[in-house]
Amino acid sequence: IGCYSLGVFYGRAMTTMQAMGSGIGTACGLGQLHRLGKRVHVVAVAGDSTFFHACIPALVNARHHNADITFLVLDNKTTAMTGFQPHPGVHEAGNRTVVSIEALARAVGPDLLRRVDGRYIPRLVGEIHSAVMARGLKVLVVDSMCRLYEARQGASASDLPPIRVDPARCRGAVCMVCVRDFNCPALGWDSTAGTAYVQDDACVRCRACIDVCPHNAIGMVE
Repeated sequence: IGCYSLGVFYGRAMTTMQAMGSGIGTACGLGQLHRLGKRVHVVAVAGDSTFFHACIPALVNARHHNADITFLVLDNKTTAMTGFQPHPGVHEAGNRTVVSIEALARAVGPDLLRRVDGRYIPRLVGEIHSAVMARGLKVLVVDSMCRLYEARQGASASDLPPIRVDPARCRGAVCMVCVRDFNCPALGWDSTAGTAYVQDDACVRCRACIDVCPHNAIGMVE
């Protein structure tokens, strides 16, 4: 469990939830099912801090045993869940050298290794889909700084245009993808009007919800 899994509806988006970094170890076992004639798509997820603390030995094991899995490392440049502590993959003051997640993963020799931008949802979905459908050991490093950490570094969401839901385009209860599936804490539900809305005080203007809405009902105010 980590900061990348706090908003997940267990049993829908994820099948299992492991102790810190154990997901890829479990995936190594599930990734052997092709030897029994079963074609399954196994995806393991970990954050950048967890990768350094607990995932490297399991990644080596996955390569050694030719596990057929996709490993997503969500690189948000900090340890967001427990207080924004630094880890070996980020720059901090002092005589410290940044260790590259990509370089470590490449040294293991995966069949596919890509760094993808996590800010553009349609492109990200395409990258994940192509990796999952390919065979072998695949590693995707998904790059997007934690918005809360970004704010601590001086960036302000108030400098960007606000996000709004167009009630005329919102399909209401027949859809609810934004609040039921995407589950961003800045999105609320107006049960009286039967539409979603954006809570400005919680919105960090990441714009991911704009891509998530299938009806173009969410957008920036120009």
